[in-house]
Amino acid sequence: MLFERCDDTLFSEVFILVKVAKNVGGHMYVKIDKELSEVVILTGHLRIVGIIHTLPQERLTDFMADSTTLYLPVTNASVYNLSDGSLIAKTNFLSLNRNDVGVIIPASEIVE
Repeated sequence: MLFERCDDTLFSEVFILVKVAKNVGGHMYVKIDKELSEVVILTGHLRIVGIIHTLPQERLTDFMADSTTLYLPVTNASVYNLSDGSLIAKTNFLSLNRNDVGVIIPASEIVE
């Protein structure tokens, strides 16, 4: 058993959010459940429509302010030319430099 006893309240609260997957090849892997949010991202020349993966109940503002990584992972992404709207690429994954993001909007908040 990985954890037999834990009296630390903070640790117990964190452990609720984290599920230990399994021991693979002598290494323990941790799985963190994430929420999927469809977003529209605008850079200087691109419009990117895709999915970001946030922690449960994490605000988009907090997700973007996370300074632990310079790159923003986006899945199921469609990349469009901002000036003429033409589709440039579709990809299962892209990594976008956070400094290039001008605007990020939850797709559910867009009013047409």
